[in-house]
Amino acid sequence: MQFLHSIKSAKALGLAAISAATMITANVAPVFAQVAPTANIGFSNQGAYDARYFVTGQIKSFDGRVLRVLKTFDSQKMMAGQKQLASYPLTEQEIRQGAGRFVTVTGRMNHNNQVFIQRTFRLDNNLCFFNTQTVFNPKGNFRQGSC
Repeated sequence: MQFLHSIKSAKALGLAAISAATMITANVAPVFAQVAPTANIGFSNQGAYDARYFVTGQIKSFDGRVLRVLKTFDSQKMMAGQKQLASYPLTEQEIRQGAGRFVTVTGRMNHNNQVFIQRTFRLDNNLCFFNTQTVFNPKGNFRQGSC
């Protein structure tokens, strides 16, 4: 009788462990579903000077392992009023692994390389980086969505 009770307890403990592991896995999945398969970074030169934007980054797994390095984006010389777009897709395998895009965007004035904006962040959705003002007071900013 004692032996039968021990088997039932062990079985219940095993089911509880499986149930807990399933719940942990189920709670992680919705976070990954929020990542867009392709995220774009738009650039818009709204300033009275030529600008140049650079993007560098990596695709990392949920535990921080680098899965791949992103190709560096260089907008070259963007004159006032010009726009450009950089796209960063995730593969199906990267999405299944819970991967994310981690990028650094740097904006510089073209004639003297003065930095007017630099941000490092996880890129989950589309962003627009833009520069304003004049060569004497360059400003950079960003917002959600496309330019």
